[in-house]
Amino acid sequence: MKKLVSLVLAVGAVFILGSCGSSGEDSKKEALIDLKTTEIPVEEDGTFVIEGTMANAGTIITVAGNAMPIVADSDGNFTHTIQMGDVVDSADLVATYMSDEQTIELKLDTSKYKAAIQKATEDSIAQSAEQAQEEAEKNAQAEAEAKKKADELMAMKPQIEADLNGLIELSEGMVISIEPLNDQMTGWYVYVNQDIKYTDEATKEKTMDSVGPAIQTTIKQHTGDLPSLYFKYADTQEELGESKAFHPETFKLKDK
Repeated sequence: MKKLVSLVLAVGAVFILGSCGSSGEDSKKEALIDLKTTEIPVEEDGTFVIEGTMANAGTIITVAGNAMPIVADSDGNFTHTIQMGDVVDSADLVATYMSDEQTIELKLDTSKYKAAIQKATEDSIAQSAEQAQEEAEKNAQAEAEAKKKADELMAMKPQIEADLNGLIELSEGMVISIEPLNDQMTGWYVYVNQDIKYTDEATKEKTMDSVGPAIQTTIKQHTGDLPSLYFKYADTQEELGESKAFHPETFKLKDK
């Protein structure tokens, strides 16, 4: 009986010792990663750096759900720069190795980043306002110059018309009237005798070439610009021809 009791006590002692040893091993279980600090400043450009060591080279690390391509050196040390997206003051770093997982909360100091964003926003608003002001001033100046030129042209108009009427008289019935296309006087209608419509193409071209240059020269003497001319028949308003787009001093026949 004494032998049986001794055996039971011995087995129990072995079990207790074994259990104590197992508990000690679990408590000493190595962390997957060890960070230098969990309180991390975020720079003005939105980047922050995590530094630490990892126990196993194959450890997968994610921050805020995004996998980080972290490569440690031969001693397991790593340094990795992360670009912040949305501004957050904390993020979970999760390390996974095989079936083991470790979660570390990162506390992010975003004060410098927030200040940089605020400044960038204010600078952008200020720049937009400055550009709008410059554009408004530019438009106002352009309008003022256009009005000034229009007023000058209006003052010239009576003399221009008098000079053109002189050309009309010299044309001996070939030209009936000459009228400005717009207030800028960049284009003019030249109304010619309806009888020219019934002549051949050579005569029609000769009509434009004979009166066109003199009309343009007369107008340019006042405005400083060579105008485009649009020839029409006086009675029917049909087109005879017009100045070429890039060479207004030459004319193309349209009534063929």
